[in-house]
Amino acid sequence: MMSCAVLFAFYGCTGSSNPAAASYRPPAAAATAVPGLVDWREIDSPVETKGVFSHVLIKAGSKTALIGGKDSAGYLKAALITSDFEKWSASDAEPGFGEREDFAYCTDGKKTYIIGGYYTDGKTEKYYDDTWETYGAVTFTAVPAEKKPAPARGLRAAVFKDSIRLSGGFDGKNYIDDVYRFDVKKGWIQEDREKEKFEARAGHGFIVHDGKLWVIGGKGRDGKFADVWNSSNGVDWEILTENAMFGPRSDFACFNFGGRMWVVGGELQDKKTAGDVWWSVNGSSWVQAAKDAFPSRSYPGYIILNDSVYVFGGVSDEIKNDGWWSK
Repeated sequence: MMSCAVLFAFYGCTGSSNPAAASYRPPAAAATAVPGLVDWREIDSPVETKGVFSHVLIKAGSKTALIGGKDSAGYLKAALITSDFEKWSASDAEPGFGEREDFAYCTDGKKTYIIGGYYTDGKTEKYYDDTWETYGAVTFTAVPAEKKPAPARGLRAAVFKDSIRLSGGFDGKNYIDDVYRFDVKKGWIQEDREKEKFEARAGHGFIVHDGKLWVIGGKGRDGKFADVWNSSNGVDWEILTENAMFGPRSDFACFNFGGRMWVVGGELQDKKTAGDVWWSVNGSSWVQAAKDAFPSRSYPGYIILNDSVYVFGGVSDEIKNDGWWSK
């Protein structure tokens, strides 16, 4: 799932075992350490909130909002907002795109986009093909599109060369290898990729780094991937490695930070989850920045603020209600 990509739900997180948590305050902006993201500190929230996974964290004005995803009671309808990462409250406004999980998310720094996703009530299920946008607010509005991508979950989005790009996903029967470009007049246009291309997948990393578009890991018909691909135009793709050091995994946090690409957490080939952190500059060589940064999880939410990275929620053997930060 997934560049572009606030949690939390914290359910009675007071009394953390981490001494740094009790005095936590968001750090002031500072020069990003290289390579960074080595030491992680737990955030302690005095407000009782539930664990969340398959959500995203976005900037909403001067605050941070957690939207979409699920907690132990089901799908989140209202957004959770915070100004200090300690006190959380439900927004009076709903996101507008309804109940869903495992959707694509990206931002160009001004507008934030939500595409596709999945919903089930246990009896029926729905895969979405719609596109939504917001300009710094919690509530999204639908974007008209004559042409739409395939309805799917686990698809990923990024803003590349002034256009939203979309890749992969799972439609309930098959994994998808399509790449789309959004045109404001025509909608989603499928790129013609006749040359070498990556296998169909979902739950992968899809980010912009070093002026190129990157596809990292994910899951497909035969299991998890550990490959890394890039493209300078979104059409022609080149493989950098088939076996990155972080190993086959999917549904991790993936982003560009401090001039490096990062892979954080996720689900491994054996269905176990990870709590490690990896970085790379060139896509072929990967370095482990932290082995056990936080309790392992997949489908975490993350956001980059004040030159720091915040990871919130996720799921392993239970839905997580903790948050961690590093810089």
